[in-house]
Amino acid sequence: MMGSGALWRRGIAAAIGCGLLAIAAVMPVGAADLDPAQMSADEIKALQQRLTDAGCYKGAIDGAGSGALDDAIKACPDQQPFLRIEIGMHTAPPIWAIGVDAACRTLATGSNDKTVRIWSLPDGKLERVVRWPIGVGDAGKVFATALSPDGRLLALGGRDAAFYKYWKHKLTIVDLSKGPLRRLGAFENGVNRVSFSPDGRRVAVGLGGKEGVHVFDTATGAELLADSDYVGGVSGLAFAPDGGLIASSGGGELRRYGPDLKLLVKRSAPDGRQPARVAIDPSGRRIAVGYSDRASVSILDSATLASLAQGQTDDITVGRPFNVAWSRDGATLIAGGTLSAKVNGEWRYLLRQFDESGHRKGADIVVNITNNLLDLQPCGDGFAFATYEPSFGLVSPQGVATIIGRQGTAEMMGKLGAAFAVSADASSVRFGLGPSDQEPVVFDLGAASLTDSPGVPSGFAPVKVDGLPITNWLYNAAPKFKGANLLLDYSDWSLAMVVRPDASGFAIGSQSGVYAYDAEGERVWRHTVPAPARGVNVSADGEILLVACRDGTIRWLRWKDGRELLTLFVQPKTRKWVAWTSSGYYMASPGGEDLIGWHVNRGWDQEADFFGASQFRAQYNRPDIVRLVLQTRDEAEAVRRANAASDRSVEAKPVAASLPPVVAIASPNDGAHFSGDSVAIAYALRSPSGLPIDRLEVLADGQQVEAAGFERTSSSEATGRVVVTLPKKDTIVSLIAHSGDLTSAPVKVKLEYYGPSPAELLKPKLYALLVGVTGYQNPDYNNIFYGAHDADELAKALMAQKGGLYADVQIKVVDDPTKPDADPTRSNVEDGLYWLQHATTNRDLAVVFLSGHGFLDSKQKFWFLTREADIARLRNTAISNDDLLDLIASIPGKKILFIDACHSGAAMTVGYKATPAEATPDMNKVVNDFSTAGSGVVVFAASTGTELAKESDKWDRHGAFAKALIEAIGEGKASMDPSGRITTDMLDLYVEDHVKTMTDGQQHPVMNRPILVPDFPIALYKP
Repeated sequence: MMGSGALWRRGIAAAIGCGLLAIAAVMPVGAADLDPAQMSADEIKALQQRLTDAGCYKGAIDGAGSGALDDAIKACPDQQPFLRIEIGMHTAPPIWAIGVDAACRTLATGSNDKTVRIWSLPDGKLERVVRWPIGVGDAGKVFATALSPDGRLLALGGRDAAFYKYWKHKLTIVDLSKGPLRRLGAFENGVNRVSFSPDGRRVAVGLGGKEGVHVFDTATGAELLADSDYVGGVSGLAFAPDGGLIASSGGGELRRYGPDLKLLVKRSAPDGRQPARVAIDPSGRRIAVGYSDRASVSILDSATLASLAQGQTDDITVGRPFNVAWSRDGATLIAGGTLSAKVNGEWRYLLRQFDESGHRKGADIVVNITNNLLDLQPCGDGFAFATYEPSFGLVSPQGVATIIGRQGTAEMMGKLGAAFAVSADASSVRFGLGPSDQEPVVFDLGAASLTDSPGVPSGFAPVKVDGLPITNWLYNAAPKFKGANLLLDYSDWSLAMVVRPDASGFAIGSQSGVYAYDAEGERVWRHTVPAPARGVNVSADGEILLVACRDGTIRWLRWKDGRELLTLFVQPKTRKWVAWTSSGYYMASPGGEDLIGWHVNRGWDQEADFFGASQFRAQYNRPDIVRLVLQTRDEAEAVRRANAASDRSVEAKPVAASLPPVVAIASPNDGAHFSGDSVAIAYALRSPSGLPIDRLEVLADGQQVEAAGFERTSSSEATGRVVVTLPKKDTIVSLIAHSGDLTSAPVKVKLEYYGPSPAELLKPKLYALLVGVTGYQNPDYNNIFYGAHDADELAKALMAQKGGLYADVQIKVVDDPTKPDADPTRSNVEDGLYWLQHATTNRDLAVVFLSGHGFLDSKQKFWFLTREADIARLRNTAISNDDLLDLIASIPGKKILFIDACHSGAAMTVGYKATPAEATPDMNKVVNDFSTAGSGVVVFAASTGTELAKESDKWDRHGAFAKALIEAIGEGKASMDPSGRITTDMLDLYVEDHVKTMTDGQQHPVMNRPILVPDFPIALYKP
């Protein structure tokens, strides 16, 4: 930590002290506006609708270009969709600032990932994501956030996207309870700090450059103060209890404004040249000042700014305590920032406590983080803090620091040498999910897999740094070639370097991008990345450059011009992943596709929309394209080849031309009570593309229920009310709106049942259809042997559940070619699914087990091959994933699908133009297709990606997956509950771990549960 950490401490401290540094001084480089001449009529019509809704366009919505449309494009925020990572936490460091309400119940955090997130306290639960207009590059990065004392208003600012249109920044105010965004002021420099007055009636803005401090009335928006007589950017801002204001600036000054906002005192900071944060104690008598250039803390008289005391900091040798905050009772002053020391032999970041006279108060508080503390605010009887990582947490009154929001991305620090190794063709990469090579994994694009990798695999090349005279490239602002400085952009830092295998050039990863140079040190190109580039490597031929970015992504660039080909994101905690091309074609692990989505701006006074990738699954879930991108090194060519191979004549519609509808629940509110048989749900609908909204789906705990009252609408916005019948228990109600094939993201509300309980709750029943296909009519397919045995033994395990959780268990086994009604043909399988539809009720559980061959046709469609299967006549002799999903999703009640259909496909390529690998189904895509939000189907698959499912005599003539299921349910081995209950999550944990062990890591089962379906018990083990 300390080698590079010392440099980061210096850089961050300088940034704070200078009022968020030179970022605010860099002139913008915006993206070119949309060009209607390059768009189809459908795209133009959708754009006209969005611009009309945004208030920028008044013309006809006719799909034709015009001068009025061109003017609207220039007037509105950038209407091109931006692909963003979404994991329920900030992805790009740092969290520059936080806001806390007076009751310490709500926290706001703003980050370079261009979002503000609202969290409940003290549990750190994400309540809301605020998305303001963004643009390319820095446009939309959030540097400042604050909450009004009542928690109703959010103020934010930073690199306003409007600056890229009008050369002016504004302060944005969001009423978190209702209404549009409000935008105040017009500034040449970005917003560094914001602060609300104690009564919430005023909001102060501290700006970069020389624009100083401005204060606005929060009700009317009137400007009450404009003091632009500053030398450096504002770095600290705080209101006093009497309504007065304190400001610090990078010019070394402190200023005190009275309750009437007139300047009373101006002086140089007494203990350093770069005063940073300021804080006023609750009595209003003392001011604390932290510094970014010295390890000092000043305590000043609030009225005169005269020095009263210095914080006891003479023993500090590493770091600067530039953040300061007073406790609610004024008895404790706390300070931190880059302050760090060795604790039990390891470097740790610290918070120091002082009494009101500046004397140390107790031991320093150790904060378990890997990077700087960037903001401190009082919160209840303790404090809240934010870090560079990004993370945030609370400090208790007893002085214990707890992280409640932790970094959720792979840690890309130290991706040097073997810690960032690449296969020859760059299709596989080994990296650590933790710093350097900690928690090492290999991502294999061809196999669509992520696996543990304790050692560097054969054929993988570490980062090459020799062969050319490059020095000073590690954590340095002045890397050198033959002793001369290399050309970097202003204020940029070199973080990583790689030399091409033939020494014909090299690349440098930096704080803001990637630079390519030729063998003489001449810069060839620069590519901007969304977060610092902490590692770089190249393919064996030097034509593909890989970049490990601080936001947890790995990016593949084309060497000749820096064009981005592919991006990978892995969520370390869940090991879910998604890889995507520059246009948004993607492949993903089960449950991984909504790790990304599209941010679509609306108007300047409207929050942006966000659409998860799964909402575009039909057109953009294209593993075939993703796999080809690195081979072709050209996305357009990869699309052409993939479409030709799959006989697709029409390319995917641009995302902006087919935006799904948006639905919101107006009432009841979360936590509302109900006691009767029916509940009225008021909703609001919006169609960004202007398409009619023709259906509203209502679900209770993820299962579809009947609803009355919805009316189809062709309006771009509409409201309505539906009446639904709910089970007599606490229930999560969800709404999903449909415009043809386009589906909204689900919205939900949790309702609490307060009515009388039934005298006796009826136990549910379990219905199961178990299909095991062996003895295929085509002998070329007969290379699996134990599917029928798997189905028979699983039937016994399920039958034993009668009398436990279930009043009755009814099972239909389709695995015996000698019995007409049990022969695993397409007809009998479909009949079994129809039986489940008619027998199962809303309170029951339906289980479907499919064991046999799976097949991927030329159109990338999955087929389950029944016994009479013929790949030349799939529609008549097999069942497609579309038909299976329709049949299974229509079953009432809870539904679980077990699918063991990725056995060796070599025999099935006879007479077929695909290779065995191309005909092997990608089970990740199959699982994601089945577990859509509205389907209610929990899916377990025997393997991930294109792995093959194993079977063997040594497992009692079972497949590994079926053997684990039988043990988990029949022998209760999955239970982690004293009562013997086995839930879907418990089953997933046992099966995944056991199959991995049985197959020596060659097979990895996966489970995916729709986001609207909670974990639930499926079995009860009674010895």
